[in-house]
Amino acid sequence: MERVERFRKLTNYLKKILDSAEKYIFSKKYYRKCFEEAIYNEDFPSALYFAEKGHLNRYYYEFGFKTAMITRNFQYALDFAEKGHLERNNIYLAKVFLGDSNVIASLDEITLSKKKKIPIYITYF
Repeated sequence: MERVERFRKLTNYLKKILDSAEKYIFSKKYYRKCFEEAIYNEDFPSALYFAEKGHLNRYYYEFGFKTAMITRNFQYALDFAEKGHLERNNIYLAKVFLGDSNVIASLDEITLSKKKKIPIYITYF
C-alpha cells in the first residue's frame, strides 16, 4: 500500500512538472510568433517587449536590430543592441546614426590615435 501511495504521489508530481514545462514551451513559441509578427509589421516597441518578456535569445535581438537599421528606426536599433547585449560595434553604429556627438568624437579620437579605420561592419544594408 505504501508503495502505491508513493508511486501515486510521484506521478502527480511528475504530471505537475510536465504541465509547467508544456506551458513554458507554449509561452516561448507564443512569444516568438508575436515577436515575428511585430517585426513583420514594423512595430518595434512590441517586438522589444516580446523579446524581453519571452526571454528570447540573442538571434532575435540581432534580427530586430538589423530590421530597425534597415527601416531607419535608429532609436529602436539602439534599444535592441543594448538590451540584447550585442557587440559594441552595433551599439556605436546605432549611436552614430542617431547623431550622438560623444560617440562620433570618441570614434575620431580612436581613429587619430591608432591611425587606422575602426572596423565597423555594415552588413545590415
